[in-house]
Amino acid sequence: MGKTWLLGGVSAFVTLACAVNPAAAAAAANDATTIETLIVTAEKRAENIQDVPVAVTAASGESLRTQHIEQLQELRFLDTSVNYKVSTGSSTSAFAIRGVGTASFSSGLEQSVSTVLDGVVLSDPSAVQTLADIDHVEILKGPQGMLFGKNASAGVISITTNDPKIGQLGGEAHLSYGEHNEQIFQGVVNVPINDEVALRVVATHNHLDGWVTDPVLGGKALNPINIDAVRAKLLIKPTDDLKIVLSADASYTGDFCCSQVVRSAPDPHTGVAVSDRQVGIVEGPNNYQVADGAPAFGHGRVWGASGQVDYNLPAGYSLTSITGYRYSNRSNFYDADFAPFNFADINGGTSVASNFSQELRLTSPTGERFDYVAGLYYYYARTGGTIGQIGFFNNPTIDTSVIPTSGQILASDAQTSDVHSKDYAVFGQGRIHFNDAVSLILGARLTRDELALEYTESGLIHNVPLRGLYPATGFPANSYIGFPGPYVTPCVTTAVAPAQPNCFPAINQTLANNNFSWRVTLQDEFTQDIMGYATVARGYKGPGFSALTVTASNIVNNQVDQRIQPEIPTSFEVGIKSELFDRRVLLNADVFHTDYKNFQAQVSTPTPNGFVSIVHNAGEVKTEGVEVAAVAKFTPELTGNAQVSYIKARYGDFPGVSCYVTLSNPATGATVNQPECTTAATATPVLAAGTINANGNRLAGSPDWQYLMALNYEHPNTVASLTGFGYVGWNWQGRVDYAANNDPKQEQASFGMLAANIGLGDADGKWRVTIYGTNLLDKHWAAGISPAPTAALNPGGTIQYFSPDSFRHVGVRLDAKF
Repeated sequence: MGKTWLLGGVSAFVTLACAVNPAAAAAAANDATTIETLIVTAEKRAENIQDVPVAVTAASGESLRTQHIEQLQELRFLDTSVNYKVSTGSSTSAFAIRGVGTASFSSGLEQSVSTVLDGVVLSDPSAVQTLADIDHVEILKGPQGMLFGKNASAGVISITTNDPKIGQLGGEAHLSYGEHNEQIFQGVVNVPINDEVALRVVATHNHLDGWVTDPVLGGKALNPINIDAVRAKLLIKPTDDLKIVLSADASYTGDFCCSQVVRSAPDPHTGVAVSDRQVGIVEGPNNYQVADGAPAFGHGRVWGASGQVDYNLPAGYSLTSITGYRYSNRSNFYDADFAPFNFADINGGTSVASNFSQELRLTSPTGERFDYVAGLYYYYARTGGTIGQIGFFNNPTIDTSVIPTSGQILASDAQTSDVHSKDYAVFGQGRIHFNDAVSLILGARLTRDELALEYTESGLIHNVPLRGLYPATGFPANSYIGFPGPYVTPCVTTAVAPAQPNCFPAINQTLANNNFSWRVTLQDEFTQDIMGYATVARGYKGPGFSALTVTASNIVNNQVDQRIQPEIPTSFEVGIKSELFDRRVLLNADVFHTDYKNFQAQVSTPTPNGFVSIVHNAGEVKTEGVEVAAVAKFTPELTGNAQVSYIKARYGDFPGVSCYVTLSNPATGATVNQPECTTAATATPVLAAGTINANGNRLAGSPDWQYLMALNYEHPNTVASLTGFGYVGWNWQGRVDYAANNDPKQEQASFGMLAANIGLGDADGKWRVTIYGTNLLDKHWAAGISPAPTAALNPGGTIQYFSPDSFRHVGVRLDAKF
C-alpha cells in the first residue's frame, strides 16, 4: 500500500508540473495583488515557506486573531492533518499530526508532537496557556527530530512571539466579550529604552463560564476557563551583528479544565443510570450535565525564561545560542463515580515538570555549492507527580439512602513517580546544490538519552467515621469523606512482583539509549514557480517509563519492568509547492507513508473500582495519505483558502488491548465482551483473556478525511478612511474512533463547524470592531470519549469530554493600536 501511494503521488505531481503552462500564468490579469507568503524557520534558517521542502503550514498572528484562535487546542483549525484530543487535564491532552500523537497520564512519557516556544522545547506543551501577541505559528508534519531537539517523531508545533521593536513607542489592546460570558483581554506595550534596547510586555486575561452543569451541586457550572498570564521580552542590539533577546513569562489558571459527562449508561439498573434519572439527566451525545456529589478542583502554575543570542560571524556565517528553562505545577481532581454518593469521589493527581535546555547552532551562508546548519543540544527534565483515587470502592450501592455513615472501609490507591531525563545530541543538515535547480539535502542527529525512574504505588484501607472536605448535597452532615491514613508500607524495594493484597511495589529503574536519526531529500526547482521534493527520513522519540499502575503486562521474570522502548518512525514523502498565475494562486500537495516501530501508547481498562491505565509499546503503527492545500487571490480584496487531507492511520500488531463491553440484556443487566475478545489465555502469552489484538483498527482519535474552506474579504474606502472586512470558514472532519478497540460507543460521528466575522475599522489599522462567531451552527461534538471509569456503577457505559469549541461562541471584539 505504501509503494502504491508513493508511485501514485509521483505520477500525479509529474502530471501537474507538466500541465501548468508558465506562459498562461504570466498572461494572467495583473489587477490583483500577489499572495504574500510567510518567512519560516522550518530548516533553522529564515526562508520563504514555498521554498522549504517540508510539509509545513504557517499562520501569522493577525490570521489567528481573524479566526478567533486564542488557545493552544484551537490550532487544529489551521491544518486538516492536525487534531487535538482532550483528556482529564491540560497536561494530558495532546496534539496528533497525521493521526499520530501521545496522550498519557504518565509523567515518564513525552508526546510525539513536540511543542516549541521561541525555540525552546516544552516538556509540558500546555505551558502555552494563551496565544497572545504571536508573530507566527508553524506546523511541521512528519518526523522532524533532525533539527528540532526533543521527540518530534510525528511533527512540531512551533510558536514564535513578537520581539520588541527598537525606536517605537506604542501598544495594542484586544478586548472581546461573547456568549457564555467569554471575556478576553490582551494588552501590549512596546517601550524603546534607547537606540539599542527595547522592552515589550504582554498581559492577558481569559475567562469563559463553565459549560457543564451539576444539578446535584445546585447547578454549579464546571470547566470554567480563568487564565491570567504575563510575558516580557527585552531586545538588546548593540551592533548590526549582535542581537540578544531575553524573555520571561508566567501564567496561572485556578480551575479544573476537563470535567466529563456520561454519554451512555446502557444498564438502567446501575448506580449511574438511577442517579441520572433522579435529577433529570438524559445521557447521550448532547448531554452537558453530570450528577457528581463532589466538586472538581484544580490549578495550574506555569513560568519560564529564555535567552537567544544571534551573532553574525565573518564571511556570512552566524552563531545562535538558545537557553531555556520551563516549570509547571498542576493539580486536577474530579468525582470519578459520576453519582451523588461516594464510591470514588476523588480521582486525579498532581504533577510537576521542569526542564532546562541549551542549543548552540552554526549556520553557513547560502549561495555557494554547499551550505549547512550544525549544532549541539542538551536537555534535562524532571517530571513527577501522584495520581490516585479515594472512595468506598467496595460499596457500589444504587440506593443513596442506605449508604452507611460510619465505620465503612475507605480505600485509596495512588501511584507516585519521579523521572529524571537527560538528552545529549549533535546534529547537522547540509545542502548540496548540483545546479540552480537540483539539490540534495542530507541531515542527521546522534542522540544519547539517559533516564531514571523512582516509583511507588501506595494504598490504604482504613475503618473511619465519614468526615472531611466534600459534602454530598442532600446527605446528612456525618456522611462527608476525608483523607485518612496512613499509607501501607511498600512490599519490597527490589521490584519483585507483589503477591500479598494491599501490598505495592517500590521501583527504581534506569535506562539509556543511543540513536542515529537521518533525513535525505532530493529537491528540484522544475520552474521558477514550481518546486518538487522527495524525502526519506528515520525519526526518533526517546524511551520512557510507564509510571502507572503495575499490571501483569509489566511483570517480566517476576520483576516489575516499567521501561518503554523508543518509538522509531520511517517516513517516505513526495511533495510539490507551486505559485501559479502570477502568484495569485499557491497550490501545495504531498503524499506520505510512515511506519512507526514500538509506537508508545496508553490503554485503559475499566475495573469495578476505577481505571487501570498502562503504557506500553504497541508494536507497529502505519499512517499514509494525501494532503492538498491551496490559497487564491481572487481580487485585491478577496482571498480564498482550502485544504483537504486523507489520512489512513491504522494499528499494526498491537496485542493486549482491553475488549469493550456491550449490554446484552437490559432486563437483567447482563453484559458481553466484543465478539473477537479472547475468553481464555492463549498459547501466545502476549494475548491474555479479556483482550484483543488491535491490528487493523483505526488509530484512536484520527479521522480518515478532513477538509476546510475559508474566504477573507477586506475593502478599504479611501473617501471615509474606513475599511470593511469579513471572514467565513468551514471545518469538517470525518468519523473518529476514540478507542484502540474501536468500541462503537466511543465513536464521534463526522461533523462540520461554521465560523464567520464581520467588522469595520480605520484604514490605517488603528482600531477595528469585529462581530465574530465560532461553531455558529452550535454543533455539539465530543473531543474525547472513554469507557466509564467505574465499571461497577456503569458497566459498558461511556463518558465524554467537551472542549470550548464544542458549542457556539458569538461576541464582539475591539482591537486598537496606539
